[in-house]
Amino acid sequence: MTTTRTLYDQDFLDAGCPEDMFSPSTKLDTTVGTWSTNFAITFVCIVAFVRLVRRNGVVPSLSPFFLCVAVGFSIGAIGHIIVQSRDQQPAKNITEGIAGLFVGSSTIFLVLSAEELLGVSRTSPQKWKKAVWWSTGVVLMIVVVYASVVVELLYVSILSMVGYLATTIIYIVARPDLWYVKSIGVALLLAGLLVQIFLRGKCGDGGYQDCFRECPLPNPTVFNHNGLFHIVFMVGLMVLAFAEGMSRAPDPKSPDKKASNEIIQNPDEENPTSE
Repeated sequence: MTTTRTLYDQDFLDAGCPEDMFSPSTKLDTTVGTWSTNFAITFVCIVAFVRLVRRNGVVPSLSPFFLCVAVGFSIGAIGHIIVQSRDQQPAKNITEGIAGLFVGSSTIFLVLSAEELLGVSRTSPQKWKKAVWWSTGVVLMIVVVYASVVVELLYVSILSMVGYLATTIIYIVARPDLWYVKSIGVALLLAGLLVQIFLRGKCGDGGYQDCFRECPLPNPTVFNHNGLFHIVFMVGLMVLAFAEGMSRAPDPKSPDKKASNEIIQNPDEENPTSE
């Protein structure tokens, strides 16, 4: 019996973890639970995107939100499948960088759509609101591009968590149609990221060194913290997509939308000489 056997306990062996998985060159997440749920998220977002773009009057920023999530997670799935070793660092950096770019961009679209509920938009008649909308987009895009170039997905995760929290609060304050459902949906996106962060040390690389003894999941070599993150995240996307598909738009609570509607409904006020 070799000394490496001390890394194993009966629970680890009963979970079906292979003994040769501890090769330093292959310590990557290629589990079926991770890449399959990546593709599941892609499918959900494509359905949501098609449904929303076919529906008139939907807040325009949410359609690209779902599209960017779909592209980002599909690339993430491909990366988990084709990158089998840390020796494939260039391929790993490329897939993670592109995935981070699209997922980060999705957060930008979500935040901008939330700002529109407060009357802050690129079409706002007030210049300061336009400036806030454009400034938000530009600053967030700089962060996303930088994180993608240096392949530091932690920055994208932090940006997404802040964006999800801010969007949840805006939904509660602005109270658009089905605001409570939308708030739950976005809160689940945040919860998914928190699950990944808190379990990463127990079910990811950190837990790998001690045979995942502290990981609460029954078999992390098949379904780990990333898989659980994807499931929670996907449920949030489904809830948000359902609420957006069922709600009216444009939002009647938006000051700018109200002003626009009043002008449309009372065109004669704009031209006193008309009959």
